[in-house]
Amino acid sequence: MPVETADQFAPGLLRRIALILTSWFKPPDVPEPARPGPLIERRRASQPLTVPAQGGAFDFLVFPSYTWRSEGLIEDALHSWIDYYGARVRNGVRECAVDLAREHPPHHVSEFQAQLNERLAVGDWRFERDSAQLVCQVHGRVAPDERVRDRLQPYWEKVIEMETAHQLAIRRAELVRELAELWSNVLKELRGNPLTVHAARLTEGEFAEVFERLVSERQETTRELIRVLESAINGHRAVGLSQYEFIEGFDHLLKMLKKQEGL
Repeated sequence: MPVETADQFAPGLLRRIALILTSWFKPPDVPEPARPGPLIERRRASQPLTVPAQGGAFDFLVFPSYTWRSEGLIEDALHSWIDYYGARVRNGVRECAVDLAREHPPHHVSEFQAQLNERLAVGDWRFERDSAQLVCQVHGRVAPDERVRDRLQPYWEKVIEMETAHQLAIRRAELVRELAELWSNVLKELRGNPLTVHAARLTEGEFAEVFERLVSERQETTRELIRVLESAINGHRAVGLSQYEFIEGFDHLLKMLKKQEGL
């Protein structure tokens, strides 16, 4: 039977020792770094864009503001991307503003601003690279040319004056209506009270004067009616008792009127 020598055992033994040592010193599993979350960066243009309005005699001043949103970028990479793609976005905004400004008169600022922002909202400001993306949203504020502003000032002063006068007239009418309703309610409550005239004298002079005149006119009308009724009653009494029921009815009405007026 052949005898194995030490040289024959060496290669296999060394391999087993190497495997054991490798298993002992195997580095632990390292998790992959987390993907950066969304980031937002807002910037405003340092200088407005000057674009010619319709006719070319005056300009619009456009003040763009940029909102950058990223996914999968760290903050330093976000700033680098903004610096790189920012010029492309600014050029696109300028081209859009120039095209639209030609369609609007220089004093139609709000119309131009609304149409500009509507056009910018659908602009394709999206950039992607290596599973990371960057999106930019642009909003523009528009101001008129200084020369247009000077010409518009008298117009807006007149508009403000007219609107103020209109609101003042409306408020005055509301106060008159409220006062009329209040006087009407007071007259209804006090008209049947014998002390009405004396109570009215304790109020302001204008109200007292008007109220006394109303009461006086009403009392004079009532007295005239009483005189007519008294004349009718006396006339029927002279005829005889055959008119008893008729006379009693007039007499009852006469008493009610006198009682109502405190006479």
